[in-house]
Amino acid sequence: MEKILIVSDLHGNGPALAAVLGAEPDASRILCLGDLVNYGPDPGECLRWAKTALAPGDLVVGNHDLLALGIDQQVPLGFPEVHPDVLHHTRARLRPGDREFLKSLPFLSALAVGGQSWQLVHALPSDPAWGLLHPEARPQRWMLEVALAGFPEVLLLGHSHRPFILERGGAVIVNPGSVGRPKDGDPRASYAVWEDGHFTLKRVEYRVEEAVAGLARAFRGELLDELAGFLQKGGKEYFDEDLAA
Repeated sequence: MEKILIVSDLHGNGPALAAVLGAEPDASRILCLGDLVNYGPDPGECLRWAKTALAPGDLVVGNHDLLALGIDQQVPLGFPEVHPDVLHHTRARLRPGDREFLKSLPFLSALAVGGQSWQLVHALPSDPAWGLLHPEARPQRWMLEVALAGFPEVLLLGHSHRPFILERGGAVIVNPGSVGRPKDGDPRASYAVWEDGHFTLKRVEYRVEEAVAGLARAFRGELLDELAGFLQKGGKEYFDEDLAA
C-alpha cells in the first residue's frame, strides 16, 4: 500500500521542509495543505519545490499564499496583521511563473485514495482560507464542516498549526500541524503520514539556527527577534495565549 506524506504551513522554512522530506524518503505521494510562503527565509524555494514535487490536486491554496499575491488582503478580526517587511520579503522572491502557479491553486480538492473519498482544504470547508476551528470545539461544529465538505471519509486541513486527529460525523479529520512555523510549543517540524490505512502524526528536529541565520539576512531589529524567537520556542507564547482565549 502506498505511503502518503501530508504537510501544511511550510511558511518559507527551507531547513524544516528538508528535514521532513529526509525523514520520509519512501513516501510515494505528498499532499500539501497550503501556506507555502511568508515568515520564513525561503519562500521562493518552498514554492518552487511544490511546483515540481506535487501533482495537480495534491496542493490547495492557503491564506498566506493569497496574501503574498495581494489577494484577500483584508485580514479577519482576531488574526495578526502580517508585517509589511514579511510580505515584501516574500513578494520580492516570487518569479512571474510562481505567481501564476499560486493563482492556479484550488481552495478545495477532492481525491480518491485507497478506496476512500478525501477532501483537502487549508482552513475549513466553510471558509477555506481563514476559517479556524480547534480540536476542542463542540463535535456538532465539526460535523457541520464535514457536511459542508460533502461527507468525505477523510478531511485534511491545516491553518491552526496544531496537529490533531479527530473522528467526527463519519470522517477522520487530520491536521498535520505546521512544518515551518509550529505554534504548539514544540519547535520540531510537524507533519502526518498515511500508511496501511492509518494516519500517524510525527515530528522531526531540523536545523532551527540555519533558518534563523536565513532570517537574519533578510530582517532586522524587533521583527527579526520575533520571527527567530517564534521558531526557537515553537510559538510558545502564542500557544499559551491561544489556549487562554
